[in-house]
Order: sequence, then structure tokens, then C-alpha cells
Amino acid sequence: MRLSHYFLIVSFLTLAACSTIRVANDYDPGYDYSKLKSFNWIPNPNAKQRSELVAKHFKNAMERQLSTKGIVLDEENPDFRIAYHGNVERRVQVTNWGYRYPGWYGGGGGLDVYQYKEGTIVIDFIDAKSNEMIYRSSLSAEVDMYQDSQKRMERIEEAVTKIMEDFPPKTKGR
Repeated sequence: MRLSHYFLIVSFLTLAACSTIRVANDYDPGYDYSKLKSFNWIPNPNAKQRSELVAKHFKNAMERQLSTKGIVLDEENPDFRIAYHGNVERRVQVTNWGYRYPGWYGGGGGLDVYQYKEGTIVIDFIDAKSNEMIYRSSLSAEVDMYQDSQKRMERIEEAVTKIMEDFPPKTKGR
């Protein structure tokens, strides 16, 4: 199993507190989201044992957000299922501040190189009857692997709130 799978959930849940969380959503505009009252999870075989607590915090936050929208966990007969997967990649950001001019004191110019890890998580909502994807949300942010547990849980709540703020989408339905 690839090393990036180890960071699947860890990347999402340990997003750096100072970084921007970027969320993108896509959905089926013809789907009738008003009929969604229950969901269940699709097991994630890529989440390694060391990230079980992180996955648990993530699922609990999602379940709380969904319950505020009148959608509850139903393991027997859900209206839709949720799958999630993610990745962590090393990134390099290079900023060129322009040229240095001879005789000009006080800095200016030069390059700044910033290395960091960026985590992305993708959450898919799949209609339980048709088995078709109806909604996808992706989230990306810088990863801080050394956050303490309390900060990590706060960051999870913040990220899940951002993910869920546009769900269900406002559509006319079928």
C-alpha cells in the first residue's frame, strides 16, 4: 500500500491552522436532494490503523453536520452512501521578488522557497438505489502533521462545516 494512503485522513484532519481551506463542490443538478433523509458509510480500505481516531473524528463531525440538515445515519436502508479518500503531496512554492540592483541596500529581490505538504480529501455521495454519484466535495489545504489532538479536532470541525455548507444544493430536482 502506498505511503500516501497512510496520510489519507491524517492529511485532512491535521490541516495547518493558518492555511486556507479550499473547497470545491460538484453535483447532479437534476437530482431531488429533498428526498435524502438517511445515509451510511462506504468502508475505506485505505485508512490505516494509525489514523482510526482521525477517521472517527471526521465521521462524527460529518454525522453532526448531516443531522443538522435532518439527515441521519441508517446502516440498514440509507438513501445515500458516503465514500471518502485522500492524498498528501509535497509541494514547493517559489516566489521571485525580482532582481537585486547594485548599490541598493535594504534587501529586495531574490527568491523565497517554501516547502510544505498539501492534503486533499474527496467525499462522494452516492445514491443507494441507482449507485450513481450525486454529489462530490473536495477539500485541499496545507497539512500540519504535528498539531495536538484538540487543535486537530477543531480543524476537522471547521473543514467539515465548510464541506457541508452547500449541501444539499439548491436544485429543482427531477
